[in-house]
Amino acid sequence: MKIQIDLKSALVGLALGAGIMFTLGAGASNTNGRYQISSFGNGTGGGAAYVLDTQTGETWGADMHLDWNPKSEHFWGVK
Repeated sequence: MKIQIDLKSALVGLALGAGIMFTLGAGASNTNGRYQISSFGNGTGGGAAYVLDTQTGETWGADMHLDWNPKSEHFWGVK
């Protein structure tokens, strides 16, 4: 079985595909590395965790204990 490909059509399709990819990629924002996390423990079940948004400067954090709840308002409130 022989497959015949029209070279002109293949090149036009390749050029259109590359153009669409570049167009979509140019509009995308790169948020890689936007959020940073820092945590530490004191060895007795306590410690703290902080999340920093490097784009806006907002910081979230909480003291962690054995009864720590990550869904609490205290943790997610902006510092």
